[in-house]
Amino acid sequence: MAMVTLFVKDMDESVRFYSSVLGMKVEQRYGPHFAELRAEDGMKLGLHPASAASPAGKMVLGFQAAVPLEETLETLRSQAVRIDGPIADDPPIRTFNFRDPNGAEMYFAELQR
Repeated sequence: MAMVTLFVKDMDESVRFYSSVLGMKVEQRYGPHFAELRAEDGMKLGLHPASAASPAGKMVLGFQAAVPLEETLETLRSQAVRIDGPIADDPPIRTFNFRDPNGAEMYFAELQR
């Protein structure tokens, strides 16, 4: 399932806003590192701390890998998709970033077990 990830300046404030004000359900919370919320219609929202590379307000579309992440990466490479760096370990997930033909930043993620 796809997830929109929003980079935020204050995790607690953002979780409160999306859960209390907009009525989203908190599915997972990894302290100040990540939160996953779900809307009534099933839409998933990931909240991630902002950084210099990903300032507050930036959004990216993410996909959960259906096969091992390395296989997903190689499949995209074989199709000449622009890959933005190697696989990154960001417990509890592993990710890699890529671009669509329009330059939109996206990522694939795999939950670490």
